[in-house]
Amino acid sequence: MRPAQNDYPAFANDYVSLVKGNTVAEIITIHNDELLHFVESIPDTKANYSYAENKWSVKEVIQHLIDTERIFSYRALALARGEKQSLPGFQQNDYATNSFANMRAFSDLKEEYITLRISSNILFRSFNHAVLKNRGLINSYETTCLGMIYMTFGHALHHKNLLLQKYL
Repeated sequence: MRPAQNDYPAFANDYVSLVKGNTVAEIITIHNDELLHFVESIPDTKANYSYAENKWSVKEVIQHLIDTERIFSYRALALARGEKQSLPGFQQNDYATNSFANMRAFSDLKEEYITLRISSNILFRSFNHAVLKNRGLINSYETTCLGMIYMTFGHALHHKNLLLQKYL
């Protein structure tokens, strides 16, 4: 089942609309290899490239994908486990600044993303149908576990498209 409009915040509509598939298993099957192959295929010569001044480098975008997937996966886990407290938001630009991604080896960033993506899949597949409906507050927005999973994939697909359009 796809998430309903009220299963994620309205600002995530663009992300969720990019995700194909009607079950967690389907979206993993459809999108996982696409995302992994895409990240693996980015040439090392583009690692430090930024398309404009004050825009993130490719390394920083990959680090942003890693950070966001970790946060979104934790949120999905917290909702699946019935967390009742509101979970905080995060400031992506602060995370980017403090990641020092440009000082890291690009191969390490790629390896970390791939490992994390695989780990997230295992986590997401572990959730049964009932917990996918669990609902909670994240940064003052009501969200379900299923909504977070779709947002995780949609966010990665969004940045894949941006990298293709503006960086590669």
